[in-house]
Amino acid sequence: MKALTIWQPWATLIIRGIKPVENRHWLPKPYQLLPGDPLLIHAGKKVDPDAAPFLLSIGFTWPDLNALFEDMPAGAILGLVTYAGACWAAGERCDCGRFAATDQYHWQCAQPRPLAEPISCRGAQGLWRVPADLTAAVQREVARA
Repeated sequence: MKALTIWQPWATLIIRGIKPVENRHWLPKPYQLLPGDPLLIHAGKKVDPDAAPFLLSIGFTWPDLNALFEDMPAGAILGLVTYAGACWAAGERCDCGRFAATDQYHWQCAQPRPLAEPISCRGAQGLWRVPADLTAAVQREVARA
């Protein structure tokens, strides 16, 4: 199974179903990931310093942000989504919603399934293959959730 490491709070927002796209400057190659494939969401250890101002600009409030930032696992697999494909918005907005950035690919993350408990592990840049023991642990956790 493949995973994508994402800075916080974006990983948490994706796995909670609030952020339906992940913005990237690149697409997965067809041999790496196809629409319909499962994709594990791994929360990196970094927090995006621009996240709070952006979230405030689109209508989040401080009580909500405080709760979000207090409950952000790091260095762990949070759950999985179904990769539903991607689109490109060159210099303009598309229909991918308020989290879609211009001049980037919007990886569409459908059917988010959070784990009952995050699974601690190291992440990596790009798409990375999850070791078999972690894949089995994720599958057990998804079945429990």
